[in-house]
Amino acid sequence: MAGPAPNPAGDAGPGLRVVDLGSDAAGASALLGGGGLSAAKAVSGATEVDGQTLLQLGDALAERINERGKAELGDKTILDAPLPSLEVLRKSPNASDVLDRMLETASERVDASAELRSGRGGAAWLGERSIGHRDPGAIAYLRFLQALQAR
Repeated sequence: MAGPAPNPAGDAGPGLRVVDLGSDAAGASALLGGGGLSAAKAVSGATEVDGQTLLQLGDALAERINERGKAELGDKTILDAPLPSLEVLRKSPNASDVLDRMLETASERVDASAELRSGRGGAAWLGERSIGHRDPGAIAYLRFLQALQAR
């Protein structure tokens, strides 16, 4: 008989935290996983998460996702949320409210993704039927930022 189900969000060991991205973001998990590994490599050895480290993490994540999916801003993919929020960070990486502004930008972009037609990614086959639904990958990125803020 199997033991209890793992906690979907919580401590995963030294310095790690499991983030529950929710079922609405499940399709983006492989891209996020690969992007997360690239991001971890980009900041290996860092002892603090400051604005510059967060920017390195985000850029590595977005670059890896773009390598895999060949998507661009506006294609209704996961990149529609991180790219604009990383620009907020790039403009003022040490501002005390930068994470709040990144979250606000990502949230706006997630909501705006509902108006777009999927042109790339797992939902591209839906075509016009994707209009009216927020992009799951963009939602996953938003959940990541929310978890980072809660930390």
